[in-house]
Amino acid sequence: LYVGIFDFFFVDPHFSFAVSDVQYLVTFAVMLGVGMLIGQLTAGVRYQARIAQYREQRSRQLFELAKALSGAVSVNEIATISCDFVARSFHARTQLLVLDADQQLQEGGSGNERCGVDRAVAQWCLDHKAPAGLGSDTLPALTQRLLPLFSGNLGLGVLVVEPANLRLLMIPEQLRLLDLYGVLISIALERIVLGQEAEQAQLKVESER
Repeated sequence: LYVGIFDFFFVDPHFSFAVSDVQYLVTFAVMLGVGMLIGQLTAGVRYQARIAQYREQRSRQLFELAKALSGAVSVNEIATISCDFVARSFHARTQLLVLDADQQLQEGGSGNERCGVDRAVAQWCLDHKAPAGLGSDTLPALTQRLLPLFSGNLGLGVLVVEPANLRLLMIPEQLRLLDLYGVLISIALERIVLGQEAEQAQLKVESER
């Protein structure tokens, strides 16, 4: 564009794209090359700026979730906080299934909009320690993604996410963010479970005394 403007207004004959001096062709080539280089560099800087902005946003979301979960004192509270965060981040309906004392999956909590869950698929996730549904190799046609929650070999539950825009969970960065959410939720659930076990052990000791 700028090469054409320079040619039209400043190169003889004026107000024409014709070139009377062949040397101007070299000038045009240099100007075109510099313009393309600057355009590529500018696009690269803008891309890096978007990446940095996204990473900063993701770090802030993880920090806020970790901070909120650190104050939770019950499984239901953890479920409520987790589902609210996931629902806002992914514009999705969410639900958290947790293992009870009999190692059966029970509803721990859900977001503002509860999503129906196939308990057999959720149990499969726990048994195989692998995600299922949207964006996975197992039942990819589902509109939900089921993420098993583990701490080591300790199964804790299954997080279910059903986004309004299914393509959102096809983006690798978004899947990694959801996995990190799962890690934070697993740590919070493990803290509650271990606390309950310690309390029961203390009660048993007191009873024996």
